Amino acid sequence: MTQNTATVVSEVQTMSKLNAAARLEASRDESKPTQKKQGPKRSFDVSLIVGIVRADIQMQVFELLTAYIEKEAYLGMVSLERGDANLQLHTQGVLTFTTSSTKALKSDILEATGWEETAPPGS
Repeated sequence: MTQNTATVVSEVQTMSKLNAAARLEASRDESKPTQKKQGPKRSFDVSLIVGIVRADIQMQVFELLTAYIEKEAYLGMVSLERGDANLQLHTQGVLTFTTSSTKALKSDILEATGWEETAPPGS
């Protein structure tokens, strides 16, 4: 084994020990909030429409949604628009998120917009 290879192996072993120690310390830290169990995260490309049947979306909901998207989306765009048929204001976008599932993403979006428990009828 060359000196360079031995150094790399030593560094990898050291990093593995540090990672293991950090995981152990994190598992002992009781002050951290409990998080929902989720599967492994992966990338999802989604077409997103947020609106209310026969009503305009509130600007506050649009602002909360865009704040969430700016924080969580990897890539994409979202717009505020009026539909052709009923002229109702809604959001529409194409985005890439890293999440455990589309169900988890929907739950996160509902929570971010304040609709997890108080979604208006037709939303």
